Amino acid sequence: MQILDKLTTKATTKEIMLQIGKYIAMGVIGFVSYYIILEIVLHVRNLELSSYQGINSLSNLSIENLLQGVKQVYNDFISFIYQTRFHKNNILVFVSNIIVAFILVYLYVKKYRYRRSYKKIINNILLIVLILVVPIGLNIISLLSAETEYHLLMQYAWCLCYIYCIALLDKANIKSNIIKWLGILATLCIIGNYIIVDNIAYFNLYYKFEKSYSIAFKLSERIENYEGYNQDMPIAIIGRPDKEKYPSTNVADKVIQNITGANGNLMTSDSKHYQSIFSNYLNMKIKIASNEQIEAIQETEEFQNMPTYPEEESIAVINEVLVIKLSD
Repeated sequence: MQILDKLTTKATTKEIMLQIGKYIAMGVIGFVSYYIILEIVLHVRNLELSSYQGINSLSNLSIENLLQGVKQVYNDFISFIYQTRFHKNNILVFVSNIIVAFILVYLYVKKYRYRRSYKKIINNILLIVLILVVPIGLNIISLLSAETEYHLLMQYAWCLCYIYCIALLDKANIKSNIIKWLGILATLCIIGNYIIVDNIAYFNLYYKFEKSYSIAFKLSERIENYEGYNQDMPIAIIGRPDKEKYPSTNVADKVIQNITGANGNLMTSDSKHYQSIFSNYLNMKIKIASNEQIEAIQETEEFQNMPTYPEEESIAVINEVLVIKLSD
């Protein structure tokens, strides 16, 4: 954004190229340093990147993956105004984004022409290149790892578009105030929308925690009261509670359905999640069954014939493991 703005000043081509070189050098040094440190840590500790959200693909850079990343970057950029892989805007934000995009283009072209920057061929070439690079700058993680799924909160680079729009409006030499007010109102609509969405998301997270805590508390009582149970006995909590047996927690599903982590009814999905709640909130220590033990249990006829929680027979000892069946 800063280099784009510099094209409309009296800066020489040499100064512009020098600044571009500095930014590229900073980006390359930062990424290479991060990548080297990451590889050293993984090697020393004999670890592999987690598959969570597809982040493990970051360590598998290749020409094919980079080309796929470039395609994903421009797909995300074009669709950001209305809907991306990670969120869907309502009609108000969609219209506001269209207004902001129009004002950005209009004011920049006006400023570019007013400064007569177009008379330098090199400026025109740099302008085209920089416009093509903007989507990459806003979405660099997708370039490096197209399979990575990240949260809406992590798309903070897009805020630069709105900030740049306000900056152009502040410096714009235009007679009519209509464009200025349109830009301000559009930006305020977007800000207001996300304030509301954020509050709904965190309100739903609060409900999710309360519901997860409630279920964990009831499970802890069932576990401690089960005849023959002791702390040395491994526990396997398999499945998730049946949605039809409990009221929905999601207070505004259409608003946050595409916001990863904020949507849904529960925070718990496996034994480790319950282990965390037991330990941190219920002062209860449990031993978790291994994945191999859980897989072996799920293949038994006894487990397959068990009813699901909260039925009385939904808790039983199988292969010396205390099993709680939450769902089929």
